[in-house]
Amino acid sequence: MAASLLRLHFHDCFVKGCDASILLDSSGDIISEKSSNPNRDSARGFEVIDKIKAAIEKECPHTVSCADIMALAARDSTVLTGGPNWEVPLGRRDSKGASLSGSNNNIPAPNNTFQTILTKFKLQGLDIVDLVALSGKLTRLPHSRICSMHQLQAETLQPISNGKPDDTLDQSYAAYLGTHCPRSGGDQNLFR
Repeated sequence: MAASLLRLHFHDCFVKGCDASILLDSSGDIISEKSSNPNRDSARGFEVIDKIKAAIEKECPHTVSCADIMALAARDSTVLTGGPNWEVPLGRRDSKGASLSGSNNNIPAPNNTFQTILTKFKLQGLDIVDLVALSGKLTRLPHSRICSMHQLQAETLQPISNGKPDDTLDQSYAAYLGTHCPRSGGDQNLFR
């Protein structure tokens, strides 16, 4: 769950700020961010946040926001899996609304170009170091769905002008990726 909790927080923060809007279900005027392209069938960890919130409410009713719980869960799960520790300022307020369009447009997609992803990070006040750190943490921990690998297959593993895969990639790893990453299909297959 560590990578899922970090990803959940990441996807929340890229939409309306770190306000737990990703946790809201559709109702009334709210169209949930859970149904957006980046979150549908892939965002996980909602039940973990719900359990933490329930336990905290028993001890400290109406005190700790879900947004703070998500930030702390992302940090703590990262630390527990051997990642870095960081200070988490507290006092976030939970959102009363969601943004489906913000989720569809602001969260970096696996098929975005590097420049598009970097621009989306910069719009959040993040830089290339943040991009590398988050991308590394999000890909080191979980399995990746094959659909995330299709662009890698097209850009890196398929022959380029010299008829060979990208020569900056370790060739034995390139061969491994090439045998496990189909050119098409298998979008729900998991790949480590």
